[in-house]
Amino acid sequence: MNKPQRLFLFRATITLIVIGGISCNGKKIMSNDNDQKQEKIQHQKIETFRINYKISAKTQLFLNELEKEINLNGGNIKNYKASEKMLNEYNLKRFNETYFVGGFIKVTSSFKTKPLESYGVKFGQEKKEIRTVNVPVYYLKEFLTADNILFFQISEKVSINN
Repeated sequence: MNKPQRLFLFRATITLIVIGGISCNGKKIMSNDNDQKQEKIQHQKIETFRINYKISAKTQLFLNELEKEINLNGGNIKNYKASEKMLNEYNLKRFNETYFVGGFIKVTSSFKTKPLESYGVKFGQEKKEIRTVNVPVYYLKEFLTADNILFFQISEKVSINN
């Protein structure tokens, strides 16, 4: 490598280091309400979901959106109030001020409903190892780590085309 090439490479490296340092310096200029909410949650509890079994892609998208919404609104899943976007996009239902997400689970032969029912989880139809389920959003974090569940998929929101 000749001298001009080395000089160019050196300058390019320094430029990248300086740009990287500036973009990672941690300062933020707030430009709107959403940015203010993002800044606010840095000092609050951040809600994340740990999952002990397989879930569908749609379920993962739902959980990602739910995490964002909870964290933008205080970081407490127990006081969750669904936005219009979540109500329109996902199959959330509301009963007595509690939001539920419906879906299907695949379970092992050792699966027991009683522990989950004691937390408000409602079970519907059962066909061998597949069961329908309605999970209170406030209990979703614990549900996603429950034993003897192999797979969870939220149900699709149904719309009628006229």
